[in-house]
Amino acid sequence: MKCPHLKGEKIKQCHAVNCVVVLSGYELKLFCESGEHLSCPVFSAQKNLGKKKLTLTGYCAIYSSWVKKGAESALEDNA
Repeated sequence: MKCPHLKGEKIKQCHAVNCVVVLSGYELKLFCESGEHLSCPVFSAQKNLGKKKLTLTGYCAIYSSWVKKGAESALEDNA
């Protein structure tokens, strides 16, 4: 089951955020289209807000933290 926040046919967007956020292929594959959206940090943060959407600043903070953790993990795997 795909994420309920995933919208768009050709250009996929996350509607958990209060502005247009076009998703990367990696995000789509890992969370949005794989049925793993419950483990998505953006999905989890928006769920905690109830009916409100995330701000762009909130999304950027979550995304940059997620990317940093992924980069650190990749560096550890290569060490």
